[in-house]
Amino acid sequence: MALKAANSGAFDKNWRFQQLLYRGYYDAYVQKRLRAETASQKKALAILRTSKPQTTDAAIDAAIAALGSHTKCSSSELCKHVQEVADDLFFSIRMQLTASRHQASAVDRGANADSVDEPITDCPWILQRLAAARVTTGTARATIIRQVLNTIAPTSALYDDVGQPGHQRHVVPQPPALDRPVPSERIYSGVVKANTSRVLPMSWKSYLGTLFDAPMVMRYASLQQGHGYILHVIYAKSAQELTVTANDSAPLSPHCESTEMGPCTRVSYEISSCFIRKGKLKMQWQAPVGLGGHGRLLQIAATELVIVE
Repeated sequence: MALKAANSGAFDKNWRFQQLLYRGYYDAYVQKRLRAETASQKKALAILRTSKPQTTDAAIDAAIAALGSHTKCSSSELCKHVQEVADDLFFSIRMQLTASRHQASAVDRGANADSVDEPITDCPWILQRLAAARVTTGTARATIIRQVLNTIAPTSALYDDVGQPGHQRHVVPQPPALDRPVPSERIYSGVVKANTSRVLPMSWKSYLGTLFDAPMVMRYASLQQGHGYILHVIYAKSAQELTVTANDSAPLSPHCESTEMGPCTRVSYEISSCFIRKGKLKMQWQAPVGLGGHGRLLQIAATELVIVE
């Protein structure tokens, strides 16, 4: 606001300056939200982590109170400036930053002023899961609380947030496709489109996918010989046509029925102890070869390998 006030006049109607203002206000608003919501989320998780079976009612209420109600665009001066400058850019160069006021085709086609309040932490998802826990008791409630903790703050060394750079420790890089007119990467990163009917945890919103018939490969070492494992996989879309193998075995079948969660699908696979060789395991996913089209069938958001005791 100070920057705009100091340069009112000629700069105020300059579209290049307006773009700087837009980015500045937008970033400041998102960073303010991120700091506040991250602190609330850490407090809520700490409450849930220390709760006892006999005190879950109080723990759920305290965690919901800790998450609280956060700033929305309609009540933030920073965000009001975002919308004002979005209007200025529409009038100066017809930049379409909203679907409603500027007739942009869709939010995911550049209308980012409409997505300024998109979730940037797991607070909305935690609130949704705690609301479900409130109306349950006993084992069902404990399962929901454990799911929240394991999803938001996993402690397992065999967990991969596959779509998040730096958290893909078991993913094997693929060489580029050299048989193309232009050498192209076989693995790409993507984002799950927003679904207003289902809130997702942040780790499920990004994924790695493959192109040009490339497989997705993950390698594990130092596993316990003689023990079986369960591999839980979050796919960014349906996994029905994928072939999944363990150490180049015959295709694996899901261990239990797949669960659809908005655009994502959760599938679990049983990895028999006979597949573990010298503590090592290679998991491979393959979409149908020669599928054609955009070829974006194989998309993995997160995985966790859990030992069967």
